[in-house]
Amino acid sequence: MTSLQSLQDEVSKLRADAGKDRARKKRRSTRARQEEQEPEVPEVEESHASAAEEKLKQLSSQLDDLVHNTEDGIRDHPVAAVLGAFALGIVVGAVLRR
Repeated sequence: MTSLQSLQDEVSKLRADAGKDRARKKRRSTRARQEEQEPEVPEVEESHASAAEEKLKQLSSQLDDLVHNTEDGIRDHPVAAVLGAFALGIVVGAVLRR
């Protein structure tokens, strides 16, 4: 029974040591991340923001065109649109069933 007790003691000591190591590593990684952070540069952020805003406007315009074209296609060919949606539903159902 002493060997079982000594094994349990060893496991307890190892767990305590592992907890201490994790705490040390966490402190080191937090400190390293703080040192790695660069100071903010407002001019760069503004140029990125304006570029992102322009790209967003372009994507929004393309999406509007796509929606209008789709609506026109559905109005011009309603039967084909319904049959296409039905076929797509069957394909998606078959894929999801597997």
